[in-house]
This record gives sequence, C-alpha cells and structure tokens, in this order.
Amino acid sequence: MNKGNKLIWLFLSIAFAVGAIVVGSMYDNKKKEDLVKEVGVEEGSKEMTLSSLYFDKSKVFLAKGTTEQKINTMEKSAKNDEDKKMVKDLKQRVEIQTRFNDLFEEPVLVGNKFKEKVSMKNDNKKEDIDNLVSDASSLNKKEDPFYEGVLTYLATVSESEGKETTHTEKSGNAQKAQEIINMIIVDGAVQSDFTLEQYYAAKQEVDGLPEGAEKTELMQQITQIQTALTNMGITY
Repeated sequence: MNKGNKLIWLFLSIAFAVGAIVVGSMYDNKKKEDLVKEVGVEEGSKEMTLSSLYFDKSKVFLAKGTTEQKINTMEKSAKNDEDKKMVKDLKQRVEIQTRFNDLFEEPVLVGNKFKEKVSMKNDNKKEDIDNLVSDASSLNKKEDPFYEGVLTYLATVSESEGKETTHTEKSGNAQKAQEIINMIIVDGAVQSDFTLEQYYAAKQEVDGLPEGAEKTELMQQITQIQTALTNMGITY
C-alpha cells in the first residue's frame, strides 16, 4: 500500500470513529429526552431518580403527577436492593392513593395534602371501602402519615356522613357499639389509655350487626383501633 492510500485509510478510520461518537451521543440524548417526557422530570432538575417520585426526602407522600406508568418507567433504573424496595413502596402507595381518590367526587390526596369537605361518590361499593381500609391498615406498620392519613380521613368522613342521619337513628346494638368506640376514639384520634376489654366489647357489638351502612361505618372505626393496637405492639 503506497503512502497516498495509507493516508486515505487513516482519514476514513478517523471519520468513522468520529461518526460513531456523534451517533452514540445523539442516541444517548434521545434516550434522556424520552425519559424526561415519560417521567415528567426536567433535565435541569437536581435528580432524575426513583426518589423524585416522592413528594420530598421523607419518602412518605407521592409527588404530584406520580403514576404507575412513571414508576414502571423508572423501575428500569433500579440497580440494587434499595432501589427495588423503593419501587415496591412506590407501587403500593400509588395503588392506595388511586383507590382512595376514586372514592370521592374529586381527588382528595394530592401531594402531601388532604383536601377537606370533598363528598364521596354515591355509587361506592361497601366492599371496595372495606378492602381499602384493610389493605391500608396492613401496610401501615410504623404509623406512616400517608396510610394514617388515608385511614383517618375515611373514618372521619364515615362519621360525618353518619351524623347527617344522627346517632339516635342507629339500631340499639349499633348505638351501644358507638358509645364504647367513643370512649376509645376522641376527636378522630385513638386514645392511649383504652383497654382491650373495651375493644373486645365494641368489636363484638359490631360483628353482630347486619350488613349495611351502620356496620360499615363502625367497622372502619374498629379498623382504626386495630391499627393503633398493632402500632403499640399489642396482640388482639
């Protein structure tokens, strides 16, 4: 190969290498742009990670706009056990929040705030509410403000709607159960000095009620008490 041909081959090799670098850079930028569009995090933000799907560093409430689709997209970047644990936690929270908000005429939980005075939908099924309370309670292992907020809000709404028909309209057993519960739950909060005997008495009365609005309302309050017992490490 003469000197002229060597120069041509050298030039072509350099051109090919530069071209590969340029194409690779363009592809990488395109992936970043697609990720930004899918997740909704601007490229100039401090981080584009799973943590950005939480409202803040406490990783309790979800950032506004966090959806299951966004979590699934960011799941691809989960590299270790901590990331995988975060993905699981995010999915659990977004599921509970979605089911919770779907019970109302408009979203109640947005970011870290619960909107007040939002009406529940008239076509809610009792089993959907009961299942939500049960699932949120099982996930509320360390007095988590997210799950505590959902459970307390549901209990408060049920109590408020029950007051519209007044407690005097309750059946005898329901009224008796409510009176016992009122000694345990005061102003929406479970007191720390109640006894297991009080809990058992209230639970027995509620269990004996026929299925209906009365029992649903009281069962949500029983669930709130059960959550408090679990958090206190008391077996019931």
